[in-house]
Amino acid sequence: MAHSLWHLVLGYIQGFLPISMSSERRPHSQSLRAIGQSLEVLGIHSFHLAKRDEDYLVRAAAAEATRASALEKGFLKTIAEIFWRPPVSEKKTAEIQRFNYTPADIESLDAKGRSNRGRANAVPDAYKLSQALRVIGDHLDWKRARACTVSLTRQFAVVAYETIDGDQHQMTLTVQDLYDLAVHMYLRRSNRPFA
Repeated sequence: MAHSLWHLVLGYIQGFLPISMSSERRPHSQSLRAIGQSLEVLGIHSFHLAKRDEDYLVRAAAAEATRASALEKGFLKTIAEIFWRPPVSEKKTAEIQRFNYTPADIESLDAKGRSNRGRANAVPDAYKLSQALRVIGDHLDWKRARACTVSLTRQFAVVAYETIDGDQHQMTLTVQDLYDLAVHMYLRRSNRPFA
């Protein structure tokens, strides 16, 4: 399928070409939450993510990942890294750290996450990276996005996506916007009316 000019420009700017046009087997919300859990363990909170074919590619400043791991290293952190380490396909460069999450990587991370989440009555922390990515993924699923990029910092997220109908959208979300989307997601999933 031919890529639109918008995708080529966006892919060029973010360094990921081509961006996938294929349908997603696993919901974006599930994939992005699993990726978020992996990035939380690494202490990465600012990054660019793009979906290429069935893989998700993440680029983060290597200094942030190195600083976080040096500051937080301890027994529990070491154990967590054993279980939540990024996929083997991790690549490091002088300035940018890259992670390639394949469907198999995401399945493994998701299974580990489910076993850790185990508590059915626990209220998720809406301000955790994994929950923020889950909320963004849920929005992408709800909008029927087939291609997407996410740029996330501690202050906001920029999400660009194309729907299966070919409509292209870009939105900037603040922390409050993410919280509002989380509330709507939980209300929709519990079949409660929106206020």
